[in-house]
Formats: sequence, structure tokens, C-alpha cells
Amino acid sequence: MENRKDPFIKDDGWDKEALKEVGVLDFLDGVGEFSYEVETCRRGSVAGIGNTGQDVMNQLVAWKEDLDAIIDEMAAGLRKV
Repeated sequence: MENRKDPFIKDDGWDKEALKEVGVLDFLDGVGEFSYEVETCRRGSVAGIGNTGQDVMNQLVAWKEDLDAIIDEMAAGLRKV
């Protein structure tokens, strides 16, 4: 294990606040809501994505953009240590 300080680790777990600041928790919440819809066959009832394949594709593109931004934020944070 490396000795340098990782801004996303706290004690023996993850630093929830640091991950929240860069958007990880919100991202996971959105994916979790959609996953629940898919698993329970409740199309459009929980995540608010929509009712069509096009709606899902649009949301996936939005999540990809969000994930790219999260990765950039985390990389910037890791470069600071």
C-alpha cells in the first residue's frame, strides 16, 4: 500500500464526503434507481428517465458525460497529493 495521502480514503474506508463532492454518490444513486426500474420491470416509475429506448440511450450518454467529469475531478484531486 502506498504511503501518500489519498483524498478519497478515510481511515479504513472511503471518504464519503470527498466522493460526494466530486459527484460519485449522486451518479451511483441515479444508476441505482434505474437498475431498480429494470429489475422490477417498472419502466419510467422511479428514475424518471422516460419510457423509450431513446430515453434510456440519452440518459446513458448523460451519465457518460457525468462520469467523465467525475473522473477528471478525481484525477485532479489525486494529482494534488
